[in-house]
Amino acid sequence: MKRTKGINETSYNDNDMIIKIALEIFRTDAFTDAFLAINKKLIQKVGIIKAAYIANLVDKYKYFQDRGMLTEDGGFYLTYEEQTKQLGLSEHQLRTCKKEFIEAGVLRTEMRCAPRKEFYFIDFGELLSQFIADETGRKM
Repeated sequence: MKRTKGINETSYNDNDMIIKIALEIFRTDAFTDAFLAINKKLIQKVGIIKAAYIANLVDKYKYFQDRGMLTEDGGFYLTYEEQTKQLGLSEHQLRTCKKEFIEAGVLRTEMRCAPRKEFYFIDFGELLSQFIADETGRKM
């Protein structure tokens, strides 16, 4: 079902394209899952720690998407313990990164299930809008 476009709205097809573009730019290649690829422009804009944090979340999104394991609304579950192992960051560093990306409108989290689990939701349109610039430095 396709929505009609209004001001600042995209169709579902446009949103799918935004997600595909963001995944290609920010995620690790499927054949190199032992590595984490981080976009250099993203590192320049937000620093290595925050860039690694969001790149890892994008990579996890793609992992769950490829396996049909995303929630209906595009979320996935990931613990601080798993993120600490994957990134070598402390829980404090992870919480700081999460807070900043939530404040920037790129990320939201939601507690679900019993026992409570934190699910992550990435706004790929906002991620692209804020962190990818063309050669002149303007936001896309």
